[in-house]
Amino acid sequence: MIPGTFNPYAYQAQPVAIERQCPHCRAVSQVMEGDEMVRVCGICGGPRISFAEGIVPSQATNDALRRAERARRGRSTARALGYVGTMSVALAALVFAFTALVGGLGWAIGMGGVTGLLSMAMILRSTLRSRAQTEEMKKHLDDAWASAAHDAFAAGKASNARELAAALGIDVARAEELHARESVEASLGPAGDEDHPRSNVPHDPRFDALEQKVRVVVPSPEPEGAAGPEHAEEADAEASATVDNPSTARRQ
Repeated sequence: MIPGTFNPYAYQAQPVAIERQCPHCRAVSQVMEGDEMVRVCGICGGPRISFAEGIVPSQATNDALRRAERARRGRSTARALGYVGTMSVALAALVFAFTALVGGLGWAIGMGGVTGLLSMAMILRSTLRSRAQTEEMKKHLDDAWASAAHDAFAAGKASNARELAAALGIDVARAEELHARESVEASLGPAGDEDHPRSNVPHDPRFDALEQKVRVVVPSPEPEGAAGPEHAEEADAEASATVDNPSTARRQ
């Protein structure tokens, strides 16, 4: 290449920030608005989260996004099975009509019934599977956004709901939900280690009252040789009887 000329491939030699890469297709693409997925990749359509500069998504965030994408694809497969089952219902009607003309009503009911039952089973399985995959996808999406909020707090880019909304490109109401969840996990979670550092989240005094309600006080066990009130009364009664009747004490 002639020195001083334009190099259209110069951008490929520059390092690409990991927050700009899609965790599914690894492409550097635009993060677009989605419907139920909130944010999606502009190339593969997988769920994405847009991070502000300086926030590196953790492995937990990317893993949750990948699990949500697998659930979304599983739901698409289940829905495709439902479409096949719906078309099989029409096939069952054709089998019934053709068998009725050729083999009689008995054969028509048998062949058409078997085909119809298989079609209904496919539709039922598709519906149940699709609902289960939808719930799983929503759960993993919630985990991904909660982990993204944790990454924003850990990077020092957010300390309240408004800063979190600006860091993740979401509205304040959604940021308040993520901030509340992060506050709960920070208050009740483990102390953290090198792989999972504790975020610097402001303490919320509302959780103190909640912790007082659910706290259970376990009484300390009594020593084996210690006698309770009932045993002490029985011992006093036996001592009084021994003093009143010395013969009993001699027999013992």
